Amino acid sequence: ILSGLSPDTYYIKIKNSDNCISPATMATINAFTNYPETPSGVTPQFFCGLEDVTISNLIITGQNITWYNLNNGGIQLSNSTLLQNGVTYYASQNIDGCESQNRLPVEVNISNPIEPTFDALENICYGQLVQKLPDSSLEGITGTWNPTIINNTFSETYIVTPLDSECATTSQISIEVNEDF
Repeated sequence: ILSGLSPDTYYIKIKNSDNCISPATMATINAFTNYPETPSGVTPQFFCGLEDVTISNLIITGQNITWYNLNNGGIQLSNSTLLQNGVTYYASQNIDGCESQNRLPVEVNISNPIEPTFDALENICYGQLVQKLPDSSLEGITGTWNPTIINNTFSETYIVTPLDSECATTSQISIEVNEDF
């Protein structure tokens, strides 16, 4: 038998099999209904396979984020857990010791880096007017060249380092300078 003083405080009397009723005992029932919101974030999230990416690389908005391998139950994952391509991870947030009821699913896509390729540059004659190094690869990848300008006095290898925003590896081209006139 419950009788209430407020929404979360009740007096409880217990009836046994002989129909005897116990004296009233006060009990507080905490029916928590104000769970924290589900954290927010973009899904899927994209990464380049140039280096290992972990749970800590995922971008989520919320407080005290906890990651799981399943939407319900499952195993809590550490921030050092390596992400796997095509796998969905689930985030909840904890506020004042209370965890959100729902979890945000975040799918992970990890791309393999591309090695930029270039049309063959012509070998040049010593002192000849030279073309410039290409602005982008055949795949559309841009980056910075080292050295930055083709030397027309000796053969050299030129290395392109893709911009950080590109999922690509360094690449190189060699240009031969013909010293025969």
